[in-house]
Amino acid sequence: MSAINVTLRDAPTKMSSEGVAAAEQKFSTILAKQFSSQESMSKAYKAYQTAQDGDVPLSTQAQSQAMAFHNAVTKATQLALGGYRPTEDTRFDVRLN
Repeated sequence: MSAINVTLRDAPTKMSSEGVAAAEQKFSTILAKQFSSQESMSKAYKAYQTAQDGDVPLSTQAQSQAMAFHNAVTKATQLALGGYRPTEDTRFDVRLN
């Protein structure tokens, strides 16, 4: 089973280091719940990474998987940050091992 490694980059200015750690954990949990299995999340993550690189055309299925991962990241970001207002550069970096 893959582990999800999450790092919050450019956290909102009023967020404490404990708040950052809590947001990273919450993001990871929410992201994992957006997929029916570890395998489906892994496939979506790989398609998303390929789409970001832009060097290889994606099949329709891979495009759908990439969009599913993007939507899951967006939802997890909104819920994990809660009432904090993100800066323009606030983002969660995600890696699956």
